[in-house]
Amino acid sequence: GVVGRKAGSTAFNKYSPALKASNLTWTQANLDAYLGAPTRKVPGTRMVIAISDARQRAAIIQHLSRPAK
Repeated sequence: GVVGRKAGSTAFNKYSPALKASNLTWTQANLDAYLGAPTRKVPGTRMVIAISDARQRAAIIQHLSRPAK
């Protein structure tokens, strides 16, 4: 249920100010760019671990594309 949602828009209270202010909507392309280089996509984000393997990013994005339960 992440794809299509605005970044930093849930009740989770640990989002960085940078992510909240990013004005991103999570598309598959935005997720791919963010997961591959979080600090390049959203400077100041708290997520600093990049996923360099495209297949791993694709699997994560597929999972995040599923409807929320």
